[in-house]
Amino acid sequence: MMRVAPAALIVAMMAAAGLAGCGGGGGGSSSTPSGGSTSTSATASIQIPPSALSALGPSFDGYTPTFWYPANNADPNNEPSAVVTVSTTALTGLPSPQPTGTQLLNVTFRLTAAVTFQGCPYFSPVTIPSYLVTAGRTFYESTYDLTTHAVMNCNPTSSSLNGLTLTFSGFPEPPVLTTLTLNSTDIYAAVLSYQ
Repeated sequence: MMRVAPAALIVAMMAAAGLAGCGGGGGGSSSTPSGGSTSTSATASIQIPPSALSALGPSFDGYTPTFWYPANNADPNNEPSAVVTVSTTALTGLPSPQPTGTQLLNVTFRLTAAVTFQGCPYFSPVTIPSYLVTAGRTFYESTYDLTTHAVMNCNPTSSSLNGLTLTFSGFPEPPVLTTLTLNSTDIYAAVLSYQ
């Protein structure tokens, strides 16, 4: 499960992934540097208005996360955005505690400006691919600040699966977080895993 560190952990999640528009969507895939057709991730940019909203993130390899964020202090006249990247390549060198079980998906993001949220931003629900064997599995979402190499306290306390829709709930873990400031210099990551 995720631990919340200062704003840096959430920002790292946003920097790696790029979501577009308050209504969600947008984005594309990045290709291998050699110019081959092997896609390793998808990126989109999502605007962050001051009110609580959710937006679909980029789709990759059958996964589509929804980026949900609480009310915040974003400037309504110059809304920042979260650049969100979705990838199935496992993240290495994460601080302890590591994600539980096997890493399935990582969503990284960076904010274009510092934002103070009234709680934890998170990724839920997540559409999962039909090829994923889910019987008897428990799913987890763990959050990290990749820049400061810290665990964030924004982990859900439970998950449920309905068809191909995976929903996390119970954000954040105790102690209850009242505000969380994420800056524009850190990259934040949410790791979806199962066991």
